Amino acid sequence: MVRRFIVLLALAVLASIGAALRLPALAQRRACAPSLILAAVPTQYDLSAKDLLISDACSGLSRGEINELVLKLEKHNPTADPALSPLLNGEWEVVKASPLTPGILGLQAVKHFPGSFVTADDLTIRIQSESPRVRAHTNIKVGFADVEVAMVTDLEAKSAVRLSESFDAAAIGDFSLPLRTLRTFSRDIIISYLDEDLLIARDPLGTPEILRRKVLQLSSSL
Repeated sequence: MVRRFIVLLALAVLASIGAALRLPALAQRRACAPSLILAAVPTQYDLSAKDLLISDACSGLSRGEINELVLKLEKHNPTADPALSPLLNGEWEVVKASPLTPGILGLQAVKHFPGSFVTADDLTIRIQSESPRVRAHTNIKVGFADVEVAMVTDLEAKSAVRLSESFDAAAIGDFSLPLRTLRTFSRDIIISYLDEDLLIARDPLGTPEILRRKVLQLSSSL
């Protein structure tokens, strides 16, 4: 049963990747839409914008509230040339992700399975200096079995703030999904805020992805 589930999940991941790669085509139309009025952050939160984004309270905020906090931080990015900075390297916990975030695709596929038979842990992203630089992974519990879902991508700096991310491979348990031959599996991301604790990147749609640091620096063996 677990093996059959892995095959079905692999197909779902590939389908969700294809759907996600079509989303940037909507960006131009979205850019022409009227700007939304961002909701005010609730007054009961007595925290700075950064502290609020990296706290557990972030999960209870609306999209508008998160966007407002992100805009406040992006005006005061402390890291020059963030796309080139070694501060990118390390282990990150995904606080908020966009539909285009590598690894979130597997979680989206899991949500299509009903009941409590399938559950997923939080998504973790590891970035290192050596290529391929990124590994996004999570553990999925299928009945009594634990299955790891992993996505490997590479990063190439295109400017001081822009990175090109290309999909390299994916694995669900021992089932490998080679993606490196599919050159269309890539996206550009803008690093709009980076410090020792927090990373904010905007995907091709402009949606902010928020990562909270777990480990500062990874060894070359990871």
